[in-house]
Amino acid sequence: MRHLLAAACTVGALSSICAAQELEPGDANEELGRLAETARQDASNLSFEAFRDSTPFVEETGKYYVNGDTPIRNEKLLREFWMRNVANAPPVPAGEVPEFAIITVGGLDQIWTVRQRHALTYCVSTDFGSRHGAVVAEMEAATSAWEAVADLQFHYIQSEDQACDASNEEVLFDVRPVNAGGAFLAAAFFPNDPRPDRSVVIDGSSFTLDPNQALTMRGILRHELGHVLGGRHEHTRPEAGACFEDQDWRGVTDYDAFSVMHYPQCNGLGDWTLRLTSSDKNGIACIYGAAAGFAIDPAICAPAAGTNVATQEVFGPFTLDADQIEMVGSFPVAPGSTFSATMTGTGDPDLYVRLDRAVTQAGYDCRPYTPGAAEACVFDVPPDASEAHVMVHGYGASTASVTIDWIAP
Repeated sequence: MRHLLAAACTVGALSSICAAQELEPGDANEELGRLAETARQDASNLSFEAFRDSTPFVEETGKYYVNGDTPIRNEKLLREFWMRNVANAPPVPAGEVPEFAIITVGGLDQIWTVRQRHALTYCVSTDFGSRHGAVVAEMEAATSAWEAVADLQFHYIQSEDQACDASNEEVLFDVRPVNAGGAFLAAAFFPNDPRPDRSVVIDGSSFTLDPNQALTMRGILRHELGHVLGGRHEHTRPEAGACFEDQDWRGVTDYDAFSVMHYPQCNGLGDWTLRLTSSDKNGIACIYGAAAGFAIDPAICAPAAGTNVATQEVFGPFTLDADQIEMVGSFPVAPGSTFSATMTGTGDPDLYVRLDRAVTQAGYDCRPYTPGAAEACVFDVPPDASEAHVMVHGYGASTASVTIDWIAP
């Protein structure tokens, strides 16, 4: 029988330090639950302003960081995160805790479309200076680990390195240095984040790792690229005050405490090498399809399938007062096709999309929720979906036009 570790952690993303005590699995789970709820209750006494001020914020990225290396891109989203997961008791997953879990919004997987997953372009900033070549090599090795098992294609665009930042629209994401003051070693993003928020940022502390220990830049980047592909952290955490639970995930495989997406200090059993396990490999292949030469084990997970086509229509412009709602329309969609809703305008309207059920402020599958009017929801339609509902809500006085790309069955 495996033994688990009940850990008391000082959280600094992948650089966290823990004091651990060996416990039997049943006792460990009970102890972890107790620690999590105690820490959450302590944090729940904080006002939002106090929680905000205690949450790591990096000026260079303009983001807050929770769960160690998970970015929250603006104060609107941080307030919602605090309300759902700190001020109120977060939900407890039912049944077995999944190992490889994918991020969802309202039940819809947040992953790259069929077109995007074959063109995952990135640059590596020359601001790394003398370390630039090493970062390029470690990124190539880390991307290759995911490409070896899933139908994905990362492309390094060296010509964009001189202007490699979040404003570069020639690449899907940028890899650049950041001064996080040691708050984390590296941090990434999820597929549903808009381009200004799609960066893999690496703190200087990642270059001063103990060479005699298992943690390496390559392992760190394998973990962060798991987030880039939509992978979430595991869901058994010993300190809810730093690693908060939520419902925005879907389990793909059974639980495996050795996962590349499982922090060793949060009850993981890995050795900090952060390598892809069999469950990681099968999980990502079931999401994106298997790479040539890799066979999915049907005992671990079942693969998804789909195609990618679209048509287009423009709606608006709409003029909205604060808190006013405009229903854009409902669109019959073919399973496997790509659906896209792209909004432009003025002020701060918010775009909402939901599949097969009425879209509301409380019920949605996609809601970018950014300051300003430039928002988009783009996803491959799941096999069991048939209709997309779109609306716009005025967070403040605003105007909005929405372009819909879809295909009817």
